[in-house]
Amino acid sequence: MRKTVRKRRPVRALVVEAAVNLIEASGVATLTLEAVAAAAGVSKGGLLHYFRSKDALLTEVIRHHVERHEAEWLEVAAAVSDAGRREADLIAGYLRRSFTGVALTYLSARALFGIAAFNPGLLEPVRDYFQRRANFVRRQPHARAILSFMLMADGLSLFDALGVPPVAGALRAQVHDFAQRMARTALALDAVDPAPRTVKRSARKR
Repeated sequence: MRKTVRKRRPVRALVVEAAVNLIEASGVATLTLEAVAAAAGVSKGGLLHYFRSKDALLTEVIRHHVERHEAEWLEVAAAVSDAGRREADLIAGYLRRSFTGVALTYLSARALFGIAAFNPGLLEPVRDYFQRRANFVRRQPHARAILSFMLMADGLSLFDALGVPPVAGALRAQVHDFAQRMARTALALDAVDPAPRTVKRSARKR
């Protein structure tokens, strides 16, 4: 019989996972490369082969969270098959995902705030994500409506990630339903009164 050979996980992935777990457990301020290497089961030299500094590792931790979040909401966008309802379903899916409390279940998302306080300069992956999202939204017919409700949902997720959800229980469900109705109304209004297009005027010749 042939033995099943288990593939070893890449060292880089093991190190990032270990860093995430340690940040969740005790915060970013006390994180050390030695502790991460021990938790990942690698030598410090092995860790430094991939991450030359603590800042480099923390930047990768942020990128890890951003990419997971981005992949999940892009699944919502990709699942929309009816072109006539694309914008409505995109907003509905984004709102639903936020109101179900995804940021509450991802305890590691709170680590982002610790990292931001530790060194705001490490948030470049977050800025890159929002730029990519803005570029995606601009290509949609009702960009201003989509972005408005995405930002509303982002605000809720922000407080959830901090562990202080601003609304819960039955009221949260009611607010979600109301936001969904608002979104449908906003799309209808946007169809009647579309956003003005920016017209580039050629410079007059003197």
